[in-house]
This record gives sequence, structure tokens and C-alpha cells, in this order.
Amino acid sequence: MARDAEIKRKELEEEERKADEAKKALEEAEKEVLKRQKADEEAALRRAIEARDVAKVRWARIWPRLQILRALNGINGELVAKATEEARKAREEEERAKRFEEDQAKKAAYCKQLLKDGLAAAADEGNLERAIKTTDLTVVQTTIMDNDEELRDLHIKARNELETIQKEAESKRAKETGEKEAEEKRQEEKRIAKAQIKDEKELADAQRLEAIQREKESEEKKQEEERIAEAKRKEEEEKEAEENRQEKKKIAEAKKIEDEELAEALLLEAIQREKEAEEKKQDEERTAEAKIKEEEALAEAKRLEAIQREKEAEEKREEDERIAEAKIKEDERLAGLAKLANIKASIQTAISEKDIEKLKKSIAEVKDNNLEDDFADFHKQATAMLERLQKIEKIKKNIQELKRPLIAELKSMSSPPVDVHRSMTAAFILMGENREDLRDWNNIAILLGKTGQESVKRKVQGLKVEDVTEEMAAKAEKQILGLTSDEVYEANQAASLFYDWADMICFDKKQVD
Repeated sequence: MARDAEIKRKELEEEERKADEAKKALEEAEKEVLKRQKADEEAALRRAIEARDVAKVRWARIWPRLQILRALNGINGELVAKATEEARKAREEEERAKRFEEDQAKKAAYCKQLLKDGLAAAADEGNLERAIKTTDLTVVQTTIMDNDEELRDLHIKARNELETIQKEAESKRAKETGEKEAEEKRQEEKRIAKAQIKDEKELADAQRLEAIQREKESEEKKQEEERIAEAKRKEEEEKEAEENRQEKKKIAEAKKIEDEELAEALLLEAIQREKEAEEKKQDEERTAEAKIKEEEALAEAKRLEAIQREKEAEEKREEDERIAEAKIKEDERLAGLAKLANIKASIQTAISEKDIEKLKKSIAEVKDNNLEDDFADFHKQATAMLERLQKIEKIKKNIQELKRPLIAELKSMSSPPVDVHRSMTAAFILMGENREDLRDWNNIAILLGKTGQESVKRKVQGLKVEDVTEEMAAKAEKQILGLTSDEVYEANQAASLFYDWADMICFDKKQVD
């Protein structure tokens, strides 16, 4: 029972930790939303709102589970019921979020198909224009366009195609004169009017579908309330049935007590007869026991003599075992010394080669053999090196996964913030570029645009600390001196990754030296 209590306590502590993390994440997300609202940054605000919604869902999922564990540990039925209800509400919130995501996906698919159809029939300017307007109306005040790269590309392509068609039509109309121009103008106005009517109809259809969705959600909520009422009614009926069963049980127990009293009287009479028979039997046994004791005394003398012989044989056997055990311990000691030498050589090799897998294996061997104290310096050095190498690999991975829009945003800056320029200068110095060439941001933009073997991602992935000279590290460190990752992130997200990478390379170079 103590073990079960300890397990429950640990489970509760773990849930408390998760709940604290979720709560902090939600608070940070709320602060970010307020910050973006004040800064009037529309795209960043949408991303912040999405992050806040994710944090809310996580908090809504963890909090009821924590309440249940708290209630179970305190044996409190009311808290259990309350926590269970909160868990049900959390599940409903997750389902609503899932339905919202599905609706967003359907809208995105609908808009993509509209734009594809409009591009396929590019000669029909009105059809393409309606497709673009309908898409704009569908995605307004949502993050669909930000999250769907294909939709964003189609939208840009459709707008460019529409502008081209409109320019060609305008050039053609400019060449025509008189009544033909007037007639075309009237026809265009009619077509635009029809298109506007059609757009208004499609918008009305979209609003009608949204109203149907809200009505469906309301109906689902009503059905859930009816299910809860039905469950409560059944619970009351079961409670009443249980009270009836308890009453019948009490009546049966009273009857049982009367039967037991009669049986007890009969039992006492039988016990008395058995007692008399037992006393007679004991007299007979005492006579036989005296005879047995005499025989046992003779047997005991013989047994003691045999024990003495066995004792002497046992002492000799123990002496032989002690000698054999001493030999085994000596062999184990020699084998242990050889193993220690192998582990020491392994961890030294891993440190010198800076191999992540070898470092992991060596640290695991030290831990598995409880040698942390014996190899304290090597273990500490290997652990620190492994953490640095893993951080560098993680930063490299983040740079490799940088999306094209973020790189494009960085290249498109005509006059970047000082923090961004200094961070990128430090990174390219470590890649072997000339410091003087990097003073001009246009040169950095050109380097960011290179592809193949000369691409910035390829260079970051292939660079090793040994390839960096002390002079390069000193120049790069001077560029980022006084900066922080958060400050650079505020200026540009992509530049902050290059800052983190340059900072880790400079730090690791110092450790190597």
C-alpha cells in the first residue's frame, strides 16, 4: 500500500510539473498576443494567436487530469466529479478545435480549386477575377493563406495573370474608338454587375454554410446536455434500488442471527462430548510417550555422534570453498582493471575525435559501471563536449530547416538592423569570407542567394570547429559581442539562428584551444 501511495504521489508531482509548464506557456502566449497587438503587426499577431490557442488546448487537457489525480490522492468524491466534468469539457474543446481545423482545410481546398479553374480558363477575365475575390473573402481574418504555401502561390500567380489580362484588354480597348468602345464599356459594366451579383451569392452561400455549422454545434451541445440529464436520472434510480437491497439484507441478517443462536447451543453440547473423549485419549498418549522418550534418548546419542562427523566434513568443505572464492575474486579484480583501462581509452578517444555517438557510448559505459567518481574529470569533460556538439547539431538542423520565405525576407532587407548585420557578418567570417567585403549588406545578400556547394546551408553543415582559425573566431566574436539571441530574434528570426550558430562555434573554439 505504501508503494501504491508513492506511485500515486509521483504521478501527481509529474502532472503538477506539466500543469505549471502549460500555464507558463499560456501566459507567455497571452503576453506575445498583447505585444503584437500594440505593435500593429498583422502577420505576427496571427501567429501569436495560433500559438495562444495551442497553449489553451494543452492547458485545458492537462488541468482536468491534474484535478482528478489531486482528488484521488485526497479521496474526495466531489473533486473527482468536478475534475471529470472539466475533463469532458476539455475533450469538447479539443473536438471543436479539430472541427475548426477541418473547416479551414475545406476552405483552403475550395479556394485552390477556384484559382486553378480561373487559371485554366485564363481567357475569361471575369471568372479569374471572381476566383480571386472569392478567395480574398474566404480567407479574410484567418491564417489560411499563411499556413498553405500552395494556396499562397496560386493566389499570387492568379493576381499576376489577372493584371496581365487586364493590361492587354486595356491596350486593346485603347486602340478601338467610337461606338465599339462605348458598347464594350456597357458590356463590361454588365459583366462586372453580373460578377458582383454572383460574388454576393457565393458570399451568402458561405455565410449560410457557416450558420448551418453553428446550428449543428448548438444541436450537439443540446444532445450532450440531454445525455447528462439522462445519466443523472439513472444514477438516482440506481441509488433507490441500492437502498431497497440494503433493507432486504438487514431483514435476512436478523433471521440469520436467530438460526445461529440455536446452532451454537448444539455445538456446545458436541464440544463437551469431544472434551471427555480427548481426556481419555491423552491418558493413553502419556503412557506411550514415556516409552517413546526412552527410545529417543538412545537415538539422540547416535545422532550427536553423526552430527560431529558431519561438522568436521563441513569445516573442511568450507575451507576449500574459501580458497576457491579468493581465487575467483583475484581473477575478477584483474578483469576489472583491464575493463577500466579499456573504458578510459574509449572515453579519451571519443573526446579527441569529438564523435557524438562515441561520446554517448563512453558516457553510458562510465554510468553503467558506476565509475563517475573514478573518471570524474574525463566524465565531466566528455559530458560538456557532448552537450556542445549536440547544441551545434541542433542549431545546424534548424538552419537546414529554414523556410525559403524567411531566407527571402532576410535577403530582401535593404538596410537591415545593426544586430542582424553583425550576426550575419560573424557567421560568414566563420565560413571564411573577407571581413571588409561583409561591410556592404548587398554582398551578404548575394552570399545568401548562392546555391549548390556554395549555399549557406551547405557551408554551415560542413563546417567543423577545427576548420576555424583563432583569428576568424576572434573577429566573429567581436561582431556579436554584447548581443543576445532574444534581441536578434526580435529583429529577424532567421538571423537569430545564425547568431546562435556563430556564438556556439566561437565558444567551442575556445574550449578546443
